[in-house]
Amino acid sequence: NLLGGLYGGAVFFLLINIGWFIFSHILVERNRNINIEGVKRMIKTGSYIIGSLQAIAFAILLINGLIFVSIGSGGMGIAGGIIMTIGGIFLIFPSLLLHGIRTNSPGKVKIWIDEQFVLIGLVLFASILGLVLFTSIRYGLLQMIVLCLSFMYSMGMVIVHYNIMLENDRTMENEAGMNKDTSDQHGHHNEDKTSGVF
Repeated sequence: NLLGGLYGGAVFFLLINIGWFIFSHILVERNRNINIEGVKRMIKTGSYIIGSLQAIAFAILLINGLIFVSIGSGGMGIAGGIIMTIGGIFLIFPSLLLHGIRTNSPGKVKIWIDEQFVLIGLVLFASILGLVLFTSIRYGLLQMIVLCLSFMYSMGMVIVHYNIMLENDRTMENEAGMNKDTSDQHGHHNEDKTSGVF
């Protein structure tokens, strides 16, 4: 059963990476063809996918922790409590990311970005510790490189979408300011006409 679970997890991980590769290829092609709106839509979709996958992973962690706490005792119960706490805390951040994208709230997306910097620091620390204590240098360095590239890619896509959101907000503010200035000018013009009549 354990071996089957490992094989199933490996196949699932492989399928995700194949799908991500296809997605990235389409994104590059649209960028090469200067399809700006298409690129923006795909970056938003990619940010949704990143947030959803993280939310699913941490929800699974939370559920597993709950199961260990409910059926276990002693060490298993403590381990389940730790897993449940970690899953519950880290589930908050992808939820904020998804809600921020849906409601166009850059502040919520920024919280996820800041959390990812903290998370990558913790992962790198754990990888270095594992490298020193348990694994060979070659395997440990390869693992660290893969983890860093994965974090950089996912963070980079969300950061790009975050900047697009900020740019859209600035554009809307500028348009609102221009409209206000135009209406004020019309108002002054009408006042001048009225005063001229009298």
